[in-house]
Amino acid sequence: MDESTNLLQTVLDNLKTEVKDDAYSELFADLSKVHKTERGFIFVVVKNALIKFRLEQFYLNRMNEILNTLTDTKMMFKFILEEEIDQSKGVFKDDPQETKRMREISLRPLKPEYTFNNFVIGTSNRFAASQALQIAESPYAVLNPLYIFGEVGLGKTHLMTAIGHFVLDNDINKNIVYTTAQQFTEDYFYYTNIPKGKAEIETFYNYYRSADVLLVDDIQFLDGKASTQEEFFKVFDYLHSHNKQIVLTSDRPAKSLKNMMSRLVTRFSWGLAVEIGAPDDALRLGILKKKLKSFVSNPELVEEDALNEISSIFTVNIRELEGALKRFISYCVSFDLPFNKENVKVALDGILPDDNKSEASDDAEIEKIKGIVAKYFGISTSDLSSSSRKNKIAYARHVFVYLVKTKHDTPLTSIGKALGNRDHATIAHSFQKIKDLLTSNPLTKQDIDNLTKLID
Repeated sequence: MDESTNLLQTVLDNLKTEVKDDAYSELFADLSKVHKTERGFIFVVVKNALIKFRLEQFYLNRMNEILNTLTDTKMMFKFILEEEIDQSKGVFKDDPQETKRMREISLRPLKPEYTFNNFVIGTSNRFAASQALQIAESPYAVLNPLYIFGEVGLGKTHLMTAIGHFVLDNDINKNIVYTTAQQFTEDYFYYTNIPKGKAEIETFYNYYRSADVLLVDDIQFLDGKASTQEEFFKVFDYLHSHNKQIVLTSDRPAKSLKNMMSRLVTRFSWGLAVEIGAPDDALRLGILKKKLKSFVSNPELVEEDALNEISSIFTVNIRELEGALKRFISYCVSFDLPFNKENVKVALDGILPDDNKSEASDDAEIEKIKGIVAKYFGISTSDLSSSSRKNKIAYARHVFVYLVKTKHDTPLTSIGKALGNRDHATIAHSFQKIKDLLTSNPLTKQDIDNLTKLID
């Protein structure tokens, strides 16, 4: 046995004491073949995609923890299917100087399934994906920062995390720091409020400034948090001036962050902003088929009509789409039911959008609110959908957006469609405008209260 195979076997022997016998037999019994060891990664061959998914989801982090108690250099396992072996050739760049430097700061976990290989591309995310891959291949070059925006659950975090995985695949010693804007805020306040004070804040700065690639999720969370914005500004400028790559995600364009420091908004625009839109029919179906391989050993057992049914129900949020598929598969397996269209709504009862109201019903509710708002402000419903920027009409339009969004959690894209196909950034701005006025203008609060009573 070579050294890599010995290391794998030692890790498996350790795991055997931690994993139940039946799970160990199912997942680890055939895990003995090492394809290659390269750039700190030990590539282990697994027999199918389902086992690969389960190992990555539940055991990979623990296996890597054990592995790094056995070696003096940083090493990690990666799982690979037989059919992927040819594709893996040439992934790594030749580098005669293999560094033995251990990273001083532990990585915050990157979800193992969030890779470029697992990212399904369609018309709504093609440009974002191509630019993310370009940055992953040549970080610190030109596009810095990369600012990825779009509504919740469309794959922003997946794409950002894929960059981190790709960089690590090519150099395991790169320091990828992943955080959320909320976690950044909590870190800052933790280190500024513990007894050692100034000395401890250096720990905070050193952590974030050590990043070769900084990945920050949901940057909009900093909106309105002046002191945290100031600290993020310092970290951003330090990393950018030292040619370190920065990738940010947000639910809106940078220019729509109305309570963000202008100099931060400007810096967010230095590189490239890319939008991920709602998935079309083909992309949703492609995502379901890709995910299916991780949930069932024989995807052909699941009828395509069932996938089309799920795709037609969950049309906006990819996270909800994938969750619906997982629930459908689990339900059918639990009750030994066929994976067909007839069982979709039975399995998904309770999580169907808007209690499974029809789209026509949704449209009717939107039109009802539009009529009430127009009558309240003494304008026509066509005024609300027009391009008019008169104060009275613009304000009424903002109020309409706020009411539809808060009362029915209607997607911004659907509200935009009801207002003459306005883009989601414009609708997001309208919603935020009223949200801000509610805290500062008692007349706006009165308007919302009055209209809410009329709608109810």
